[in-house]
Amino acid sequence: WRELRSRVLPLFNGEGLKGSIEELNDAVVDWLNESTLRSSSIRQDVIELATSGVLILNKRMVISGEETLLPRVLDLWSFFFGTIVPYVQGV
Repeated sequence: WRELRSRVLPLFNGEGLKGSIEELNDAVVDWLNESTLRSSSIRQDVIELATSGVLILNKRMVISGEETLLPRVLDLWSFFFGTIVPYVQGV
Protein backbone atom coordinates (compact mmCIF):
# COMPACT_ATOMS: atom_id res chain seq x y z
CA TRP A 1 0.00 0.00 0.00
CA ARG A 2 2.78 2.42 0.86
CA GLU A 3 4.37 1.93 -2.55
CA LEU A 4 1.06 2.43 -4.32
CA ARG A 5 0.32 5.50 -2.23
CA SER A 6 3.75 7.01 -2.91
CA ARG A 7 3.25 6.52 -6.63
CA VAL A 8 -0.25 8.07 -6.77
CA LEU A 9 0.03 11.02 -4.35
CA PRO A 10 2.42 12.99 -6.61
CA LEU A 11 -0.59 13.48 -8.92
CA PHE A 12 -2.00 15.90 -6.38
CA ASN A 13 1.18 17.99 -6.70
CA GLY A 14 0.85 18.03 -10.47
CA GLU A 15 3.85 15.74 -10.91
CA GLY A 16 2.16 12.89 -12.75
CA LEU A 17 2.08 9.22 -11.92
CA LYS A 18 5.23 7.44 -10.86
CA GLY A 19 5.11 4.50 -13.26
CA SER A 20 2.71 3.27 -15.89
CA ILE A 21 -0.99 2.60 -15.40
CA GLU A 22 -0.29 -1.10 -15.93
CA GLU A 23 2.33 -1.16 -13.14
CA LEU A 24 -0.05 0.64 -10.83
CA ASN A 25 -2.87 -1.76 -11.72
CA ASP A 26 -0.59 -4.63 -10.70
CA ALA A 27 0.20 -2.81 -7.46
CA VAL A 28 -3.54 -2.41 -6.78
CA VAL A 29 -4.10 -6.14 -7.33
CA ASP A 30 -1.23 -6.95 -4.95
CA TRP A 31 -2.59 -4.50 -2.36
CA LEU A 32 -6.09 -5.98 -2.60
CA ASN A 33 -4.72 -9.50 -2.19
CA GLU A 34 -2.62 -8.45 0.82
CA SER A 35 -5.55 -6.56 2.34
CA THR A 36 -7.81 -9.59 2.25
CA LEU A 37 -5.10 -11.78 3.79
CA ARG A 38 -4.40 -9.44 6.70
CA SER A 39 -7.99 -8.30 7.24
CA SER A 40 -7.00 -4.72 6.47
CA SER A 41 -9.68 -2.18 5.77
CA ILE A 42 -9.60 -1.37 2.07
CA ARG A 43 -12.10 1.40 2.67
CA GLN A 44 -9.89 2.99 5.32
CA ASP A 45 -6.84 2.86 3.04
CA VAL A 46 -8.73 4.61 0.23
CA ILE A 47 -10.08 7.24 2.63
CA GLU A 48 -6.55 7.87 3.89
CA LEU A 49 -5.25 8.28 0.32
CA ALA A 50 -8.04 10.71 -0.56
CA THR A 51 -7.50 12.68 2.66
CA SER A 52 -3.76 12.95 2.03
CA GLY A 53 -4.38 14.09 -1.53
CA VAL A 54 -6.89 16.73 -0.49
CA LEU A 55 -4.43 18.05 2.10
CA ILE A 56 -1.87 18.44 -0.68
CA LEU A 57 -4.44 20.32 -2.79
CA ASN A 58 -5.31 22.47 0.21
CA LYS A 59 -1.73 23.74 0.31
CA ARG A 60 -2.20 24.93 -3.26
CA MET A 61 -5.14 27.11 -2.19
CA VAL A 62 -2.80 29.83 -0.97
CA ILE A 63 -3.76 33.08 -2.63
CA SER A 64 -1.07 35.64 -3.30
CA GLY A 65 -1.14 39.25 -4.35
CA GLU A 66 -4.11 40.34 -6.42
CA GLU A 67 -5.39 36.81 -7.00
CA THR A 68 -8.92 36.17 -5.79
CA LEU A 69 -10.43 33.01 -4.37
CA LEU A 70 -12.82 32.11 -7.19
CA PRO A 71 -10.21 31.79 -9.99
CA ARG A 72 -7.98 29.75 -7.69
CA VAL A 73 -10.82 27.39 -6.77
CA LEU A 74 -11.71 27.07 -10.45
CA ASP A 75 -8.11 26.16 -11.34
CA LEU A 76 -7.93 23.52 -8.61
CA TRP A 77 -11.37 22.16 -9.45
CA SER A 78 -10.38 21.80 -13.12
CA PHE A 79 -7.05 20.23 -12.18
CA PHE A 80 -8.71 17.75 -9.82
CA PHE A 81 -11.48 16.62 -12.17
CA GLY A 82 -9.46 16.94 -15.38
CA THR A 83 -6.20 15.36 -14.25
CA ILE A 84 -6.34 13.56 -10.92
CA VAL A 85 -9.71 11.81 -11.20
CA PRO A 86 -9.07 10.26 -14.65
CA TYR A 87 -5.70 8.86 -13.53
CA VAL A 88 -7.05 7.50 -10.26
CA GLN A 89 -9.93 5.88 -12.16
CA GLY A 90 -7.39 4.34 -14.52
CA VAL A 91 -5.43 2.88 -11.65
